[in-house]
Amino acid sequence: MIEALDSHYLFVKNRIQTLNPQRKLGGIMDAMDWPTQVVDFETIYCLTLGEVPIDKVGASAAIPILHHTVQWTWLILGTNPQAGLQIRSRGDRYRKHYQIVKEILNGTYPRFCEKLQVTSDPATGNLVTAHMNPIEYITWTPVSISKKVDKASGLLYGIATVRITNMTDLIAA
Repeated sequence: MIEALDSHYLFVKNRIQTLNPQRKLGGIMDAMDWPTQVVDFETIYCLTLGEVPIDKVGASAAIPILHHTVQWTWLILGTNPQAGLQIRSRGDRYRKHYQIVKEILNGTYPRFCEKLQVTSDPATGNLVTAHMNPIEYITWTPVSISKKVDKASGLLYGIATVRITNMTDLIAA
């Protein structure tokens, strides 16, 4: 299961940073760990929300196929249009939000990638990827995008949700 989530995250991250090398990504984490104690504004985080089995058509007891729900999320405070003046629109918040939306749409295209085995190097903490044998792929749904705005502060909370389809490993008898 973790291979599908890691593969999706790395694929989307690489495509986003190809479009915008300065874009910060805050990593992948369980949604229950969100928000972290320190949240960087205009940084994209990937939250895992859970798994559900596919419908009975095509289902297998030995090799389950799951839908993983992930949510790409970001916070934008925006810049006040004038020093000391705080208003709802927060100046550039709108443009910053839609720049991230553009990057998410680009990052999730073409809605599939190779499933990789991902490990962490204990010495450096860097992720190490390897191809699966035989090669497998994961797919995901089109992105559903929404936002919430706190009227008092002007804080925008952006959300992009996808469902990843993943054939899991054979369950041992």
